[in-house]
Amino acid sequence: MASRLQASCPGWLVMWSPWRRKFTAFACLMPESMIIDESTAELLIEQIHRMEMRSVIPAGRW
Repeated sequence: MASRLQASCPGWLVMWSPWRRKFTAFACLMPESMIIDESTAELLIEQIHRMEMRSVIPAGRW
């Protein structure tokens, strides 16, 4: 599952931690470091999209 998530989220390294029962995603192409932990694939994808949008559109510049 983690490899499928990573394939659908270019620029992110995605891992499954069985001992924590969480997915972890590390941003590889963003200027600031971002690490996301979520318990489900759906929540991880939502957070990744949120972080990508936050990184692309700086606050107050639209």
